Amino acid sequence: MNYFGMSSAAFPWIYVDEVGDVIKHGNGALFSIPPDIQVPSVLSVAKSLSMGGWGVCPAGFALYKLPTHLVLGTNTLIFFGLKVREISTVHSKSEQLSIRASRNDIESYASIFLQGMQEIEEQHQILIRQSIHEIRAINSALYNTAYELEQILSSQMQKSSSNEQWLAKTVLALTEILRGRIDFMEFIANPDLDTANKGEIPVYRVVDKIHRCFQVTAQKLKINLSICGTSIAAVDGPRVFDLVPFLLIENAIKYSPDKDVKNCPATARSVNIVCNDAGSEVHFSVSSTGPLIEDGERDSIFRYSVRGKNAIKSQKSGSGYGLPVLKKIVEDVYRGEVAVMQQGDIYIFNDIPYLETIFTVKLPAHNPTGLGVLR
Repeated sequence: MNYFGMSSAAFPWIYVDEVGDVIKHGNGALFSIPPDIQVPSVLSVAKSLSMGGWGVCPAGFALYKLPTHLVLGTNTLIFFGLKVREISTVHSKSEQLSIRASRNDIESYASIFLQGMQEIEEQHQILIRQSIHEIRAINSALYNTAYELEQILSSQMQKSSSNEQWLAKTVLALTEILRGRIDFMEFIANPDLDTANKGEIPVYRVVDKIHRCFQVTAQKLKINLSICGTSIAAVDGPRVFDLVPFLLIENAIKYSPDKDVKNCPATARSVNIVCNDAGSEVHFSVSSTGPLIEDGERDSIFRYSVRGKNAIKSQKSGSGYGLPVLKKIVEDVYRGEVAVMQQGDIYIFNDIPYLETIFTVKLPAHNPTGLGVLR
């Protein structure tokens, strides 16, 4: 369940992830956060309630952490700033609307609120699935049309210009990128949708396909996008694997220094992909020059709705969903691991520190014949 409808809650609320970090918090529609309450102090109390339940923050207001069996997914909802009989100890008057309720009142309200949120979520998911299906059909028709055009132009080499052929190839590449974005939306809407249809996936071939799709975008942004490696291994899993290189390459291009940045060395405007076999595993990495990941952010950027401070400062659009989805696919679907490291000299572009950023994915290889997979 997401937090987008939480603003309709009557009481102040905090939406936290599986490790207890805040995703979002806000005032209630009827009751505002009392001025003497600090959100970190509420979180400290809530973390001690592993299974949910009631607590009292240092300011004396009650808080209610919804029991785990009531909350969808791994995130948790907390109502706080409450005056509850026999629990809260605060007696001071507040400028905001304030009433003293019973535990049963709050628990009953929370249950009804969540039920309503879940019904909204279900309708939202239905709408998303219908929209994805329609967009995918349109994109498929666009791809087929562009492919036919490219074939016609190729057969008329003497009559068609190289620019016309390039434009046709550009449309083909863009439809592939759009397909990746559709797959991403579909996985967000239903992570279990396509994990049943497993097969043998040639890693290098898929990574190279995605690399080719982004060549047009990279050229427009004056980024040198390259791939190398000798991998012939495959992994076992569903077609959702395409999202792994898609998300990594898309991020690397997006967060590279802008093309109009002055005194930017050519090496800082390169995205390099390496794909090799390592024993019983297949490794591929994407290196680029990206915004500095601050201390303490290396793990948190893999959590939903979290973005690094310098990534936000770069003013590049982002939802904070890409890396968490990447991590979930790699670890939960393919039983692999993903890591990020930064190294080398620090560059300062537009007052933002940049340095070489390397995302590495390690996956267990699946090669029952021992002969590898032809590219």
